[in-house]
Amino acid sequence: MAAHDDPTELRRRASVLRRLATQLDGSTVRRLPRLADDDTWCGPTATAFRTDTEAAWRGLTRAVESLQRAAARLEREADAAAARLLSGTIR
Repeated sequence: MAAHDDPTELRRRASVLRRLATQLDGSTVRRLPRLADDDTWCGPTATAFRTDTEAAWRGLTRAVESLQRAAARLEREADAAAARLLSGTIR
């Protein structure tokens, strides 16, 4: 059976993606914009840092969402592969 037809393998891959998304979501980058407030430091360097951390936060958010969508897609593929196995379409 090919990996793309193996429900167990597809679910394992989805689990790996979800774990990675969770790790990224909990990374320090998530806290940086909150930590870079006016009480921490001020001036043009602080503003640039805040802008950069907000951009990194948005990029991280997109990556997490993309990983979650990919995991959901793999779960749907696993469900479809399991249905094919049950129906005898795949051996």
